[in-house]
Amino acid sequence: MALGAEMDGPIKFEVHEKEVFSSKLVSIKDSKIIDILVSVVSYVAVFITATMATRKERKGSYDVRRMAKTLTDNILNFKYTTIEKATGS
Repeated sequence: MALGAEMDGPIKFEVHEKEVFSSKLVSIKDSKIIDILVSVVSYVAVFITATMATRKERKGSYDVRRMAKTLTDNILNFKYTTIEKATGS
């Protein structure tokens, strides 16, 4: 029985050691997953912010083009007599 008692101790220790090691692996895997998720979410946030800024810049330039076209169209719609009266010729 002394021999069996001695074997119970190391076997239990090895099982406990494996559980601790496997729990460390799980925590390492969890931290890697969290790191990956945080990096993906950060990348998506930066991409969306850059896209929104680009759209805002393009919208501004489009407004300027549209305004210039409107002014040009309106100026060209004046009658010649109206321009003569306005300039005093």
